[in-house]
Amino acid sequence: MKVLSNYSMRPNRLERHLKQQNPTLVLKTKEFFSSKAESIKRMRLDKSGSYHAGVSQHLKASFQIAFMIAKQKKPHTIGEELIKPCVLKAMQRRRYRTKT
Repeated sequence: MKVLSNYSMRPNRLERHLKQQNPTLVLKTKEFFSSKAESIKRMRLDKSGSYHAGVSQHLKASFQIAFMIAKQKKPHTIGEELIKPCVLKAMQRRRYRTKT
């Protein structure tokens, strides 16, 4: 997954990105990409979808933290060195509270 700036969202930039990053998909139609997006949305790892939903929420939170770090123009290592340990401690504390 990549985050593209507004400048990168121009049609000629998107086309160049597609040609450089995914040359096998250049000749595919728009319907192919829309059906691919729908199939990804419907994909589940278990019958209930609860595992998928939980992982999805954690992944979204992780991306949001990384995006906030990038917006502040901080080195990405701050997430590994500071934010990740803080989040893990908070989650452990939350789990401990719900068990008691």
